[in-house]
Amino acid sequence: MRNKLSTLLLLLTTTICMQAQHTSDAVLKSIAEKLEKDCCITADLALTDNTSYAVLGGNTKGTLRISKECFVIDVALFRLWFDGSTLWSMNTMNGYEEIYITTPDKDEAALFNPLNIFRQPGLTVTKNADKEGLKSISLTSQRLVIGDINLQIEILYNPETYRIEKIVGMDRFNQSQNIAIAINNYKSGLKLDKEAFQCPTSNYPDAEIVDMR
Repeated sequence: MRNKLSTLLLLLTTTICMQAQHTSDAVLKSIAEKLEKDCCITADLALTDNTSYAVLGGNTKGTLRISKECFVIDVALFRLWFDGSTLWSMNTMNGYEEIYITTPDKDEAALFNPLNIFRQPGLTVTKNADKEGLKSISLTSQRLVIGDINLQIEILYNPETYRIEKIVGMDRFNQSQNIAIAINNYKSGLKLDKEAFQCPTSNYPDAEIVDMR
């Protein structure tokens, strides 16, 4: 009798876990579909660096622009522009500006596109407790291991619209080490031409241009 009860409890637990995973996967799918439907998107970013590295400082502003495969990410020390064929990457970490120009292949370009974080195979999606009046899920994957950091991404979203309100990237095994990104002034359904996703190099006359095409 005890063995039968243990087996029943095991089956019940497995079923509940499978149902929870299915529900979380469905949420992630709805979030991704919302983003794709909204494109073209622009938004302001407010970043809070809670890591021991403090690369971004305490509070940092940024902007985001996405239209399918094209995107612009402008966050303090880092800037990326991709117009569908050419990638401009810029950093100012060493006290001077460098702009690298490359023509990445499809797979390489996909690594930089914020939309693709939700399309990766092998993601494990877990449902979290509500936070800050929003629903929350977390994403982990073997593909999100960067050096000795096992990256976990928490997504806080509006349950009525599935729009992302905040993203927190953290070390899975040391969650106090995190960078929180609040997404503000979100605008969707815009029409932007290809030039909007190209680096305005003339705006950076002191930058060293490294053309690697």
